Amino acid sequence: INDDIKKLSEIIDNDSSNEWKTDVIDKKINTGFVIGRGVGFALSNEISLKFKELCQEMIEPFSSAEVMHGPKSLIQNSFKVFTMSLNDNSGNIVKRDSKEITNLTNLHYEISYTPENKNTLFYKSYELTVLDPIIILSKFYPFIINYSIEKGLDPDNPRYLTKVTKTF
Repeated sequence: INDDIKKLSEIIDNDSSNEWKTDVIDKKINTGFVIGRGVGFALSNEISLKFKELCQEMIEPFSSAEVMHGPKSLIQNSFKVFTMSLNDNSGNIVKRDSKEITNLTNLHYEISYTPENKNTLFYKSYELTVLDPIIILSKFYPFIINYSIEKGLDPDNPRYLTKVTKTF
């Protein structure tokens, strides 16, 4: 695994032309879900936080198991849904659920290792899939900064927040 970690910066750098485009995301809608499972659920919490902090959007993290048994009733064409279809068993379950969600809204955006459609935020999965979350976040952070700027916000100075935490 150490050799794979050493290759990681090269892998990310070689995929730098695969930049996530902000123009596929509807900027007028400020509510939604980011759905994951397993490691994808941990990522969904970070992604949710950045949408709130930098973009003033109430994008809530959920496990796909929870959403499919209740909160999916909120999904409609005025509600964004991001799904985390990682290249692992849990991600494959989310991918299956994504197909159903696509039928409920045209505001479905899939973070996936397979380029399904124009709303896919594609990442190249690595042979050691435990490194995929790092690859995903290397794509997400520049994306969310650009998205924030396009919404007319300043990602370096989020409203009501300081970027430095002080410990007493």
